[in-house]
Amino acid sequence: MCNVKYNFQDLYKGGEEYDPSVNFRQVITELEQNDKVCHFLNEFQRLMDSLKESHVREVELFDKNRQIKANIDVITNKYTLAVKAIYNNRETIDKLQKELTSTWRLVDAAHTREQQMQDGIDSLRLQISRLTQEIETLRKMGSDQDQETGSINKNKEALARERDRLLNEINLAKDRYAQSVRYQEDLEKKSEAMEAKLMELTAEFEGQKTELAKEKRFKEKLEEELKDLKNELSLRDQELINQTSQTTQCTRNQVKLESMLRENKVIMDKQTKEFVELQNAFKLQKMEFDHMAAHNDKIQQDLNTKSLELKMRDDENIKLISENKKLTGAKSSLETKVGILKNERATFEVKKKDLQTKLNNLEKELTELRIASHVDKKTVETMKREKEFMVKSIHKSAVHAQEQQKLLSFKDVSMKKLKEVIDENDETISKQRGEINSLQNEKDRLVSETVNLNTQMQNYMEEKKLKELELFDCKKRITNSEAKIKLQMTMYDQVRSERNQLSKFLAEATDEVNEMKHKYKIKAYQVQQMKEDIQTKENLLMKDEFTIKRVIKEKEEVKSELQKSIYELKKKKEEVTLLSQEESRLQKIIQDSDKERAKLKKELKQVSNERDILGTQLVRSNDEHSLIDERVKIMQSVLQKGEAQYGQRVEDIRLLKLEVKKLRQEKAMLSRTINNTVDLRQELFHLERDFTNEKLKCRALEEELQNPLNVHRWRKLEGSDPTTFELIQKIKILQKRLLTANEDAIKKKNLLREKEILFENLKAMVTRQPGPETFGKLTKCQTALKRRNVKMKCLVAELTMFENQISSYKLAKTKADQEIYDLKKKYYKLKVREQKVKMKEKDLEKEKSYLPVLEPIIGKRNKTGRHVGGGFNVFHSHFTPRIAIKEF
Repeated sequence: MCNVKYNFQDLYKGGEEYDPSVNFRQVITELEQNDKVCHFLNEFQRLMDSLKESHVREVELFDKNRQIKANIDVITNKYTLAVKAIYNNRETIDKLQKELTSTWRLVDAAHTREQQMQDGIDSLRLQISRLTQEIETLRKMGSDQDQETGSINKNKEALARERDRLLNEINLAKDRYAQSVRYQEDLEKKSEAMEAKLMELTAEFEGQKTELAKEKRFKEKLEEELKDLKNELSLRDQELINQTSQTTQCTRNQVKLESMLRENKVIMDKQTKEFVELQNAFKLQKMEFDHMAAHNDKIQQDLNTKSLELKMRDDENIKLISENKKLTGAKSSLETKVGILKNERATFEVKKKDLQTKLNNLEKELTELRIASHVDKKTVETMKREKEFMVKSIHKSAVHAQEQQKLLSFKDVSMKKLKEVIDENDETISKQRGEINSLQNEKDRLVSETVNLNTQMQNYMEEKKLKELELFDCKKRITNSEAKIKLQMTMYDQVRSERNQLSKFLAEATDEVNEMKHKYKIKAYQVQQMKEDIQTKENLLMKDEFTIKRVIKEKEEVKSELQKSIYELKKKKEEVTLLSQEESRLQKIIQDSDKERAKLKKELKQVSNERDILGTQLVRSNDEHSLIDERVKIMQSVLQKGEAQYGQRVEDIRLLKLEVKKLRQEKAMLSRTINNTVDLRQELFHLERDFTNEKLKCRALEEELQNPLNVHRWRKLEGSDPTTFELIQKIKILQKRLLTANEDAIKKKNLLREKEILFENLKAMVTRQPGPETFGKLTKCQTALKRRNVKMKCLVAELTMFENQISSYKLAKTKADQEIYDLKKKYYKLKVREQKVKMKEKDLEKEKSYLPVLEPIIGKRNKTGRHVGGGFNVFHSHFTPRIAIKEF
């Protein structure tokens, strides 16, 4: 076989330098010539076909990758241009707003100038008409007054000069007016353009507002749903707590019952065992029967004592019932005295019923115990009659006695509890009595306060009467002073008229100043907002630049690592070439040795292993293809997302164009309406003139009313003051009205406070909620994050590729190290063999008699050549089991 060297790096560069067909043909020809290696031909061809197919697929994938990268670059360029255009549009919007404000100022100034010019023109026209009238009168009077012709002619010339001067001024004013009209038209055109842009911006702003409102509504709905869910959760938690408490109680009861059952089972087992033992030992225990009878008598005495104790307990129970009755009687007497505590009485009655039920239960249990004692007596009698079952009855009686003792202890505890409950009831009754006493004390205090308030009310009524007299005196004084004031008012009317005129001028001036101040404040606020926006954008840009620098540094580090790995690869290649030279030299030495046939078989096995390695490398290349396919899919998904976003932007542009058309139509309608402004202004001027005339008429009428004529025609009417009773009634009515008005005012104040609180809460909610700028920033951050994620995915994929390459390099390195180690071993062995051969040759020279026999055999071997293993000719064949591999 020939030396087969594949350059895989050339494959990944594009496949133009890669052409293994020549080497492939040579190898096939050599395989066909060697009959012993023909069975490898089909496998080698299959491997070569698969390698070609993988190369073609790689080329196609690389072309697709390049196309995708080119498309991504185009899309990124478009996106950057769009972002730049958005920023430029914002700057132009700000500039246009500033220009709009300046143009509106200029338009207002032009309007004022126009009005001034029109007033001047009107005044000049009046002067011209007046002068023409004077001239005509002078012409008519010229025939009568010949003596004054000289002076009239001079006046005439002066008037003519004035007329010419005025005409020139009129012409100049007309020219100025025409210029101002042109300037105004230009300004109106600019303002229309600016208004159109402003309308577009306002439409966008309104759309954002509607989106914000929708989000607010959605947020409110979510908050309401959260509240409902919280309420449901709290209810379910309470239900769970109740259920858990019930379950715990049930488990406790169950545990108690189980413990009782176990104890009973133990007792039963013991009794059965004892019964068996007694049956077996009954014959032996006849002698001990008398002793057991005596013991039985003692048990009967104990039972009698217990019955006496039970009677004592019954007497105590009867006493407790009597005491309980006494308490209920005291309770009923207290309830009759205290009518306020009826609700609590019901609770106490319920408790009383519970206690009575408990007492009844105790009485029933006592009767049951009595019955049990009678049963015990009967069992004792049966024990005397039936000697065989004596032991059983004794044990039963002992168990019953223990149970009765337990029941008696339990009943003592219940009686103690009942006494504690009665004591608690007594304490509650004493507390309620204290509360009743406190309520009576409060009642006495309130009665004393009402008496004090009545006395204060009487004092206030007396003071009111005195003040009414003072008011009557003051009214007389006021009538005298009003007469004096009327005289002074006539003097002040003239001053007032002048003051009104001046105040009008002042009000107009102050309005203009206020408007200018308001505009200035608005502009300052807009400037501050723009500064804040610029600062935030600069901060974002700084952050983006910092991240870009960090990514570039990481990229450079990866590049440096790649260069290092490539440099190490080159070193390894050089080492491999040196090793190949050493290998060829060693192979020549091996060809001379005769005892290498078995070892060459091992080398054949190594060749088969290398074939397996080639197969593994092909598998790895397929894995790399799959990774490339995944990268291609990722890039395609990114492209689809970009196309979807591009389509959305196109639709937004289309909608904006439609809105522009609508705004242009509105602009045309408004321009048609603007043409009628001059007529409206003239009408306004005439209306204001009529308004001033009407005002003058009203003032004249007011003056006539204040200073009436024909006073002697008037007559005085007699009248009488109202009585004190009527005045008191009127005062009461007015006081009632005052009180109602105060109550209404207090209610309105409370409402105002509540609304102010709500307003502040709303303000806080609005400040918390994000604005349109934050949404814009969010979208930008999201897009940036998406790009970064895509880049990160690409970098991760490349990293995995490089890691796979490094692992393959490491494997190749370890294999090369092993081969070097094996070759060194062979080399040292061959040296040893050569020394041995030399020693043998020396021995052969000594034994010259054997040379003629050995020479023909050695000549045959040199002619025919040695075959090692599977028929490879060591001398003639140029076999090298080395394959230089260069991976991507």
